[in-house]
Amino acid sequence: MMEELRTIEDHFREMCGDRPADPWTYEALANDPAWAAVRALAREILFVLTGDRTLPVPHNFIPAAIDTATPPPVDHLAP
Repeated sequence: MMEELRTIEDHFREMCGDRPADPWTYEALANDPAWAAVRALAREILFVLTGDRTLPVPHNFIPAAIDTATPPPVDHLAP
């Protein structure tokens, strides 16, 4: 699992560096290949920790196709 966590860290480090697109937008979150890789690795880690691939989708899930002009509301009380 440590290898996967280090790979996620590498992706985040790369996203913080000099990249042509801003990876911290709602559009990038939905479409950037680096975010897709992070999500895939995170799913694998969660499976190792829980043994469950049918975990519920979080209530604040951001779908792949979103309206980037109007960001979804943020629930500041959510964990």
